[in-house]
Amino acid sequence: MIALDQIKQFEIESTNYCNAKCPGCMRSMYPISDIDNNHLRLDQIEKLTAQLPDPKKIFMYFGGSLSEPMMNPYIYEILEHCCIHYDEVEVDTNASVGKLDTWKALGKLSKEYKNLVFNFSIDGLKDTNHIYRVNTDFDKIMRNLETYIAYGGIAWWKFIVFVHNQHQVEQARQKAISMGCEGFKHMIANRGPDDILVKQDKKMIQYNEEEILYETEIVCKTKKKNFLYIDNRFNLMPCCHLRGSNSEIKVNLNEISLVDALQYQGFKDIENGWNTDDCNFVCKMACGKKRQLSLRGYNEQRISSNQI
Repeated sequence: MIALDQIKQFEIESTNYCNAKCPGCMRSMYPISDIDNNHLRLDQIEKLTAQLPDPKKIFMYFGGSLSEPMMNPYIYEILEHCCIHYDEVEVDTNASVGKLDTWKALGKLSKEYKNLVFNFSIDGLKDTNHIYRVNTDFDKIMRNLETYIAYGGIAWWKFIVFVHNQHQVEQARQKAISMGCEGFKHMIANRGPDDILVKQDKKMIQYNEEEILYETEIVCKTKKKNFLYIDNRFNLMPCCHLRGSNSEIKVNLNEISLVDALQYQGFKDIENGWNTDDCNFVCKMACGKKRQLSLRGYNEQRISSNQI
């Protein structure tokens, strides 16, 4: 596990609510009962901050492995606190929720502190985005993106490529430029129904599920990047992959200090099992060496002024 003074990043699941029903999400793929009933609170984030030696060296990432951050009614207050106390703050959103006043305020917040970035997860244009981002409204997304940028917000357009939208990558990039996004990034989808997945490049190394299942060589992203995961109930876990699985390992930070939580034996047991026959199944599926070779990362491009 990571020592307190080595932590570089927290991935925060700020709520367990989501407006979308993406077919590749854990909410759709697995039976998860603990959803749509809890939000992380500002006082919990404040408690975390108070226990860190130097928050200004830490990156706070509000992801959506199970949720939509903008569904948290305390999200503005939480992000304002993080902008003040942490180095960088980044939020992933499908952007189909949130009042205009909230988006205006977030744009102003980003402009003031210059360390708040929103990644707008928009997988296509009006005729395609809803195919994967089920239950989202493209017009509302565009309204919220335009509002956030108009009030000074730093935005990236984040595009996952599927069969149905692969012809729109360049169109979306041009739209991101015209709207004033800071950058555009895209990647080939690696999960979801087979009929919407783009065929992998022949140059990609491919392994079947059985080979991955028996993998024991682990390349742990948590250890490599020194980050930890905190869910909406203020549980600390090594990473988001362990959430909601049969191998869920967690310590509640409402009940124990961060220093003590980092010494939890369950975390040590997971790491001790790597490269052995007792290797954790979730570790194999998320961070096995063969699995990592089969995945693609994002192709990122910062948009410069001369491209506009």
